[in-house]
Amino acid sequence: MKDYESFVEIADLTGEEVAFTLEEAIDIVDQELTHSGKRLNDLTADDRSRLAVELNRKYRLEASTLSKVLFIPAHILSQVLRSKRYGK
Repeated sequence: MKDYESFVEIADLTGEEVAFTLEEAIDIVDQELTHSGKRLNDLTADDRSRLAVELNRKYRLEASTLSKVLFIPAHILSQVLRSKRYGK
């Protein structure tokens, strides 16, 4: 199990950007869901949106990547990430 949070922290310290592959993004989502005891198929659209916002903040995963991993249309996910409803 990779420690993706450490990758982000190190990137912050060194002033570099972190970019995860689609496979790494899938692994991050799997880790987060396993930790929470939930399954992606069981999440409501609202739950997926909240998860997307959390992953965007925590790991800086891009909307296009999150869209593919969470099965949310990219244009909707972009709106979610900018929405005040979800904390922005």
